[in-house]
Amino acid sequence: MDDILLNIIVLGCFAILGGGIFLLVQMKQKENRQKLEQMANEHGWRLQTIKEPLAWGFHIQSADWTLEALSRSTGRESGPGSTDVSQSTIWSASSKGDVFLIGTRTSQVDLGGFGEMIQMHIIQEFLGSAADDVHEMKVGTQNFINHYMVWAAKSAEMEQMLTPSLQAMLLSLSVRSLLVKRVDGKLSIELRGIHLKNPDELQQLIQVGESLLHKMNVKS
Repeated sequence: MDDILLNIIVLGCFAILGGGIFLLVQMKQKENRQKLEQMANEHGWRLQTIKEPLAWGFHIQSADWTLEALSRSTGRESGPGSTDVSQSTIWSASSKGDVFLIGTRTSQVDLGGFGEMIQMHIIQEFLGSAADDVHEMKVGTQNFINHYMVWAAKSAEMEQMLTPSLQAMLLSLSVRSLLVKRVDGKLSIELRGIHLKNPDELQQLIQVGESLLHKMNVKS
């Protein structure tokens, strides 16, 4: 009888704990949603919530750019230790000019020819045939170079764009695993595998995008 009572107490504690965690998650989601709506209203952005059977997230649109943060499911059952949900956050805007790519530096170790081969494969994946027109260049402070790699056709253009203030903004991002690129007349900042939900982190990302776009417009 004592064992049964003990089991009931343990199960009850787990149920209370689970319910408390669920309630906290729901409250945090509601708080983020309210902050996001307030941020959109203050800036005159259009906020659209996406709720589909296999996709959920939101879409923000301004007069100059769009941002989409999504989680997608394939609808197929995944195996143990895996997930069928993919996540992404992409800020994008129209921008004419030469192709470039700025990506998070994943390793400080020089892998020689093998490392160059991996880099070229990544560049081709994101830039397609335009990858033939770019080469890696050292732009910015040593701290920036330690954290980001830059591929472009013209070093002068990148030096003009990557001002100390923009370097500082990129380095201050809470999420560093990103790609900034311009190809086929489209400027974008991509976070693959990340669905940003925190309004403060989203604001940071948008500020970087708007700063980039402003510098492009000033240059043109």
